[in-house]
Amino acid sequence: TTQITSTATDIYDNPSSCTFNVTVTDNESSIITCPANIVQNNDLGNCSAIVTFTVTASDNCSVSTIVSNPASGSVFVVGTTTVTSTATDIYGNTTACPFTVTVTDNELPTVTCPSNITINADITTCQAVVTFTPTGNDNCSVSLASNPASGSSFVVGTTTVTSTATDQAGNSSACSFTVTVLDVTPVQPGQITGNIEVCIGSTQTYSIASVTGALSYSWTLPSGWSGNSTSNSITATAGNSGTISVTANNACGSSTPQTLSVLVDLGVPAQPGIITGLSSACQNSIQTYSIASVTGASSYTWSAPGGWTGTSTTNSITFTLS
Repeated sequence: TTQITSTATDIYDNPSSCTFNVTVTDNESSIITCPANIVQNNDLGNCSAIVTFTVTASDNCSVSTIVSNPASGSVFVVGTTTVTSTATDIYGNTTACPFTVTVTDNELPTVTCPSNITINADITTCQAVVTFTPTGNDNCSVSLASNPASGSSFVVGTTTVTSTATDQAGNSSACSFTVTVLDVTPVQPGQITGNIEVCIGSTQTYSIASVTGALSYSWTLPSGWSGNSTSNSITATAGNSGTISVTANNACGSSTPQTLSVLVDLGVPAQPGIITGLSSACQNSIQTYSIASVTGASSYTWSAPGGWTGTSTTNSITFTLS
């Protein structure tokens, strides 16, 4: 505001004056210039970045302040933030401009897999339910996924598991490990115990020691036999001569069979034929006697006069006479 005084003087030098004010108002805003939109990577290890920028302004009079919100040098989180910068001149006139600051997360997450896993199969399923825990880290946040997932059922053999860590920006890293499930098919059963020579129609019991990991047993009998069992022993009625076999079983399969050959006697053998050999011999001599083989006989029992020595279970025998 400027005060102006005006004076009028007549021809006799008589003055008269008056005053008035002239006020010039500044209503012209400043001209402000914001930078172009800013895109910047995150600071290493942080989910943010410190971002600096320069805003300029000019005015017909004078610029008092330039204020940005957020200010240059602030910490900007990952994502897009709008910055508003305002210029104020010395008369309080303001003008503003906006721009964006985008902080991009380009830092990969880290992922750590467990060591390779080896485990026995479950004997009831021949598979194994396996749990594991990979770990992941990121400058922002991370989610983990494994394929197959922890807690899955793995079949016998080796399966590769891939674990992937993914951050909120979609960056990902992966690692892998193996899960090996071992076959637990039972081993061959031990020796079958029971009679190896039996009479036809007789009742016989055969057994084996229990096999580790076996859920059941399968018995196979010669033709003509009757009986069944899924345990480690069987009671059966004898039929024809042949081979008894047994396997130990679980969900993974059956063992190699254990076998036992059984001779079945069809009845009491017929009377042997004539004994051949000397009927008269010298004392202390050695003599051999024999008979023809008897159908159905599995062994022979010899008896001799007192003082004779010699033994045999075959169809011939050698004695020493005394």
